This record gives sequence, C-alpha cells and structure tokens, in this order.
Amino acid sequence: MDTDQDGLLNFLDSDDDGDGLETSLENPDSNNDGSDIDSFDADNDGIKDYLDPNNYSTGIDPSKELEVYNALSPNGDGYNDVFTIRNIELYPENELTIFNRWGKEIYKTEAYGQYDRYFKGYGPSGKTVPVGTYFYILKVKINGSDKVYKGHLYINR
Repeated sequence: MDTDQDGLLNFLDSDDDGDGLETSLENPDSNNDGSDIDSFDADNDGIKDYLDPNNYSTGIDPSKELEVYNALSPNGDGYNDVFTIRNIELYPENELTIFNRWGKEIYKTEAYGQYDRYFKGYGPSGKTVPVGTYFYILKVKINGSDKVYKGHLYINR
C-alpha cells in the first residue's frame, strides 16, 4: 500500500501519509509488537494517525496539532502517569473536563498543561479514581476559534 501516493510503499516510506510528520512520531505501534492494532487515532475518525494526513487547511501546523492520548496508568512508574495531550502547552486558552461513566464530573481545570495542571488520576476527594473508562471534553481556542475535542480515557494501574 502507498497511502500518500508518493511512489514508495508504506513499509519503505518514513512518512506514510505525506503530512510532513515522520510515521514513527505518529505512534504506529505503541507497544512495539509489530501490529498497528494499538496505534493512535486522535481524531476518532477510524483512520490511524500514521495513515491520516494532518491538514494545513485547519490553519494549524501539523507539528503543533493536538493529539490526545487516551490511556493513563498513574502508578508512579514514570510512564503515562498523567493524562497527556501533545502540544496542549501551545494553547493555554483551554478547558478540560473529565467525567466518569455515569456522567459525574471528576476533574475540571482551565489552562490544562500550564502551571503543572495535569490530571494524575485523582478525583475530587483526592483519592485515586477506580480503573475504568472515563470521558473528556476539551475546549481549546486555536487561532481565535473555539475547537472541541471529545473522547474516552482508559485508566489502569
């Protein structure tokens, strides 16, 4: 397959979707097991990020696009201990709200990614939230326009 139709088959191409970002930077195989089943799809459109070109028509340089990582394991090992949103620090005018599966708000902040404002798996009571699936709404001002990202977040220990 040659996704970006540049004459190079994907397995030989360092940028499979032709968007200017190296395939390796778009998490084509998160656990390095040789399968793309765990690769990211940040915009939830059904196309893996490494095959989905980032679009300059949005007015965002692809290297500055937001990418929401939907897994968190706040166990203190230094890996995935906070809810990561790539490049959020470039967009300080934002608001993040996280809900449990019953729709109860468990976390809310403005300027996520600024001033050490990161969700670390603790609920409003200060206790760690249970393992499971949670949902987020991220509102961001980008180039003067409001953009809303919605999705799920899986928390494991």
